[in-house]
Amino acid sequence: MIEGVKYSLDHVEITAEDIRIYGWLIAPVSITNVTLTDALGTVHPIPPSQWSIPSPDVERAFGAAGHEARFVIMCALSGFIGLSAFSELHLNFHSEMSVYRISVPLNPERRLAIKKKISGKLKIGIGVTTFNRKEELKKTISNIKKFTSYNNTLFIADDGSSDGTTDEIKNYNNINFFSGKNRGISWNKNRALYYLSEIESCDVIIILEDDTRPVIPGWEDEWINATIIHGHVNLFAPWFPDPLHGNGTWNAPYMANCLTAQCSAFSKKAIAYAGYFDSRFKGYGHEHIEHTTRLIKLGYGGRARSYVTLKSQFEFAEVPSFFSTEQAEENRKIVGQLFEEIPYRSPWHNEQELMEFRHEMQRVISI
Repeated sequence: MIEGVKYSLDHVEITAEDIRIYGWLIAPVSITNVTLTDALGTVHPIPPSQWSIPSPDVERAFGAAGHEARFVIMCALSGFIGLSAFSELHLNFHSEMSVYRISVPLNPERRLAIKKKISGKLKIGIGVTTFNRKEELKKTISNIKKFTSYNNTLFIADDGSSDGTTDEIKNYNNINFFSGKNRGISWNKNRALYYLSEIESCDVIIILEDDTRPVIPGWEDEWINATIIHGHVNLFAPWFPDPLHGNGTWNAPYMANCLTAQCSAFSKKAIAYAGYFDSRFKGYGHEHIEHTTRLIKLGYGGRARSYVTLKSQFEFAEVPSFFSTEQAEENRKIVGQLFEEIPYRSPWHNEQELMEFRHEMQRVISI
């Protein structure tokens, strides 16, 4: 232990690519190298360019000893073997004879989620939104039940189907569902998000559309890890152009400049701050990118026009789309206006919608 050390740990953040640690340290002896160690014992070397940085502010406060005291550590997430590695981090300043260790705290939300996952107490919600695709929904439910390893709460949001979807859902066990009048994608996804977040208090919520289904055992683990780290994550579809960078995993996600709404995931805290899909979007079009943009503004899921995405682990059904050019154009007209508003949205926009939404949540059926 190096005696007489002064330091400040100013800020810790996790980006799509790395964990960043900002601060300064003054020691009475020469620092020869710096490392970051994680809970699994992995040692991450830190180049001198990140910890021997000129710092006029520290120098003014402490004199010449503070001349190059500042550090901006950037350690690639891809170097962390598992999520549990983040449960304990230490920044180590080495001299020839000793070492000074600083504990690096993650934010309380992320730290608690990691602890819950390690102990098996993390609550996972999976929502499926559907409309008049009974046969595809059957396959999607079957695959979720077959390939999902983590205990979860499954919720089906049916947007007023007329093809016998409700009767089909009743053939399953351990499903919560609501079937109401057709209100469009925003409203229907809010049914699933709100129920799983507010009523079931799930820590991580994964939303699938009815034409998208997992095909790999334990598929949800990547989505859970990515959501804990990034707060919000989307799917990188096979038909997308090449990503900006990354390899599509939770600790090195693809950074993409396009989006699909077929699968996305949210932390409970991200929903608490950014809220829900804007109910002023009707039908189909623009609701997903507007929601993701709000989340990004608050630090969840990427940066402007660069989205945190995971590579596909799904089967995609070839089904007719309910897309309406006219409705999408109407939605496009209001996007700019909505970008100017505060990020948080309730699932409803006015008192009448609030009463309707509350009434729907009171009619959710559990089987």
